[in-house]
Amino acid sequence: MRLRDLLNYDRIVIQCHDNPDPDALASGFGVWSYLKSHGKEADFVYGGREEISKPNLRLMVSLFSIPVRHVTELAAPDLLVLTDCQYGETNTQKFQAGAVAVIDHHEVADQSNLPEMCRVMENYGSCATVVYEMLREEGFDLASDTLLQTALFYGLYTDTVRLQELWHPADKDMWDDLGADSGIIKKLKNANIDEEDLAAIGRALIRRRICEKYKYGFIETATGDPNILGIVSDTLLEVDTVDVAVAYAYMPRGVKISVRSCLKEVQADELAKVIAEGIGNAGGHTDKAGGLLLEGKVFPEGMTDPWEKRHYFEGLLEQRLRTYFEDTDTIPAGQIIDLKETLPDGSPMYRLYRKLPTRTGVVDLAKHFKAGTKLKVRTLEGETAVTVSGDTLLMLGIHDEPYPIEREKFLKKYLLTGKKFSFSGEYDPIVRDQQNGKKVPLDGITEECRSTGTAFVYARRLKKRTHVFNLWNTDRYAYGKAGDWFAVMKDDPQDYYIIQGYIFDETYGPAE
Repeated sequence: MRLRDLLNYDRIVIQCHDNPDPDALASGFGVWSYLKSHGKEADFVYGGREEISKPNLRLMVSLFSIPVRHVTELAAPDLLVLTDCQYGETNTQKFQAGAVAVIDHHEVADQSNLPEMCRVMENYGSCATVVYEMLREEGFDLASDTLLQTALFYGLYTDTVRLQELWHPADKDMWDDLGADSGIIKKLKNANIDEEDLAAIGRALIRRRICEKYKYGFIETATGDPNILGIVSDTLLEVDTVDVAVAYAYMPRGVKISVRSCLKEVQADELAKVIAEGIGNAGGHTDKAGGLLLEGKVFPEGMTDPWEKRHYFEGLLEQRLRTYFEDTDTIPAGQIIDLKETLPDGSPMYRLYRKLPTRTGVVDLAKHFKAGTKLKVRTLEGETAVTVSGDTLLMLGIHDEPYPIEREKFLKKYLLTGKKFSFSGEYDPIVRDQQNGKKVPLDGITEECRSTGTAFVYARRLKKRTHVFNLWNTDRYAYGKAGDWFAVMKDDPQDYYIIQGYIFDETYGPAE
């Protein structure tokens, strides 16, 4: 679905969920602004029992002149456009309409409930990001509308806990691109909580639970407001006996979590994904992350009693945290790996593998950027920071995973095919100059290359979670899980890294 499809209708109503948050207001405001620019006088509403009361929301509506109003009844429009919610969900009052469209970023519980007109990006951090991309598709002039840019930015800002839980590259691109009014954002930042919220924060901190052995703590909050969760987890982390903190709140859709870490040996984004594995989605930064654990996957079928659910979830969270700390290996950077090490039965721990002649990509960054330029490479598989030099190239693996390689090593192990390397997927990778913000699509500067069959690694399959610091980045580890591979370059036992299991299977074969 595109925004232009909405123009085929006359009487249009935009609706967000019953307890609007900044993301719901911003995304609805974005759709309203687009329709207005095409001469459509759309109505913007929300249902439910309560009107907006939080100070930051009242201020947001006032500062941006958002024409939203509370209704309990609605005459059926020709088209009802839902933003940041889905038709028929428990948090959104159901109104009748001639046709329905949905723009959202939450997980879809039942695909059959989605209308034909929909744009749902489940992995995006905010609905504002979805609307932003749709506006750009239509060539909407965002540059001249600072208020709308600021509103969309604030929607992303709050739904990702002050940009601390960004994980999708599309969200990061919008963050980089929007020219938000810093003065307005500052006003909104300082109107986030009222006295009731303050009391809720105090009650939550009293009920903290701390594991002294592994120095982690977790704590329940009475509200899933991302700002409150962030404040509580940040405060818990400041306790001298806590190095890792998790705050959580029960929501209609499941359990919202906020994760903090002050250890380089524990990345908050990885730990959040461990907590959410199999039961939700999570991500963020190395020190601050979060996610949503889905109601239907967290709790056993038929479990409805609130006390029973709390008892069950606390046990689940405790078990996942404790297992994480007890069952993780860490390999520091710069070690000389003993490739002759054997297993208890006397068989070799490491075996030799040859890189297969798979199609990959390479970027000679020195051709496009000045030496010394600090770049951030962003793909769907992750981000990598690189400083441009004549000796360093950027490799893109078969799944667009980025990693640097020395020019000398590249020339020994790869050959250019003379073709451009093209990407396929939901996100087009970019490289950004961190000083001036200039973006360059990788699609236009990446050359195709193939292994010459002379790249060898000694590797072993991991049997448990492993953190690996390497010489490229001594401050941030690569992490692998059981089934992934720990690989050591044959010609350099200090050059080692993690290769995900499915990537290793596609790119390496036995050499002996």
